Amino acid sequence: MPGYVYKGAKKNPPTIVLPTDRRKNKHGKLLSRCGTTAGYARHRYHNEEQCDACKIAHAAADNKRGRKHTGKVLGPVQCGTRRGWENHSRRGEMCYPCKAAYNEYRAKKQREYDARKRAERAAQ
Repeated sequence: MPGYVYKGAKKNPPTIVLPTDRRKNKHGKLLSRCGTTAGYARHRYHNEEQCDACKIAHAAADNKRGRKHTGKVLGPVQCGTRRGWENHSRRGEMCYPCKAAYNEYRAKKQREYDARKRAERAAQ
């Protein structure tokens, strides 16, 4: 992955990271190499801290796809809204007022969909 820098920083010279040797799990199965996007996914799957080589590989893949690493942090959640529920679920939190608002939103959308389908069937 020559020519790519973690988080897209262009001020420093490019860092070249080569994949490291493969490790085996307790059953003898080969794990994904560090320094690859698969290695980054393995770290995430096992709730491990990603190593620098995997972070750089993941950033390089995102840069190749045209994504930008903004480092945005999720702001405060406005409770009792559909958007609040989406933010809570993204964070793995549970908020009953937001869940109720989301359920109400989904029920409204389902009623609209059902009415549209009934109108289409009646028109035939």
